[in-house]
Amino acid sequence: MIDWDAVGAIGQLIGALGVIVSIGYLAMQIRRNTDAVQGSTVQAIFETHQFELRWASDIADVNLKVRTDPGTLTAVERERAYVFFVAVVMARQNEFFQYRRGLIDDEVWRASERFLARGFLQLPHVRDFWSDGFLRQVLQPEFAALMDGLFERHDPNATP
Repeated sequence: MIDWDAVGAIGQLIGALGVIVSIGYLAMQIRRNTDAVQGSTVQAIFETHQFELRWASDIADVNLKVRTDPGTLTAVERERAYVFFVAVVMARQNEFFQYRRGLIDDEVWRASERFLARGFLQLPHVRDFWSDGFLRQVLQPEFAALMDGLFERHDPNATP
């Protein structure tokens, strides 16, 4: 005679093992997907950096004037510099929010933040562009506050 209780217990055990294996497999797939999304995000960020570098090269004459003699910028050159500034800041805002969502790690974000604080925000005229207030109004408030803080902490004219 067949012990149906034993057969049922074995069936439940096999079912439970199947669930455990399925959960493990799903966890592995979720991790792979997360890694792929994070990798794609970082790749897109680096592609943006490369694009910015190519663009900066295209307006090298303007960038050189911004760094060396900003008072001689023509209206068109000033506009080119301003549009480039807006693009750079908007790209960093995107990176900030990708960081906040966990799609890029701390190291990648901190590199972007250092670029802003120790490089880009130190350029002559960047403070003037920021001070006109337009960009602050179109940025997300959290990122605008971060930018304000970077300007305050890295003010080249501040007394120690």
